[in-house]
Amino acid sequence: MKLLKTWAIVLAGAVGSLATACAQTLPTQYQRAGTYPAELQMMRRLIEIAEAPPPPLAALEVEFGFTYQKALNFSDAIQGYYATGSLPFNPGLSSGHTFLPRGVTGPNHFVTFKFAEQGALNVAKRPFCLSQVDMSAELTQRNWQLQKTIDPLHGIRNEAFHLRSDGYVRSVRFFPIRIDCVKGIEMDFIEIVKPPQPSPLPP
Repeated sequence: MKLLKTWAIVLAGAVGSLATACAQTLPTQYQRAGTYPAELQMMRRLIEIAEAPPPPLAALEVEFGFTYQKALNFSDAIQGYYATGSLPFNPGLSSGHTFLPRGVTGPNHFVTFKFAEQGALNVAKRPFCLSQVDMSAELTQRNWQLQKTIDPLHGIRNEAFHLRSDGYVRSVRFFPIRIDCVKGIEMDFIEIVKPPQPSPLPP
């Protein structure tokens, strides 16, 4: 009886240590991916980001565990950053964040998210898969419009979802397009700048 009690104490201690180790290796909620609820949560969160004001770097670092650094081409005209992170994002290049303060139609914000390859995402005995079909269907239900174009010079097919709301022309595109699991997402936020109004004529 004493032996069984001793083993129960040892087992409880081992489980506690394992839980602590797992918590230390999973600093963000999204790194517990590999279950459908986590994938659904990720999809909904990315759509929320696409429909909100452009996300600041600090907020993305806290939420997703990213670490941003200035890009080599950083300048006043191109304020670019790239981020490293952890699963389910690509650890080497998890995100990009670029701001063009003087765009053709207005200031432009570009945010990208890149997910790791399937082999690196083998969590809970099956790969993490953010369904491109499901996310496209959700965007369509939320009144995003799909536009398809072909680059006449290179013959490259492009597809992007567009939405005009809250002072921005927004777009979401997947790269590559039309695959089962999302590998990368680019979000564009172009600020709608109203032309200056002429001063009223004196009476």
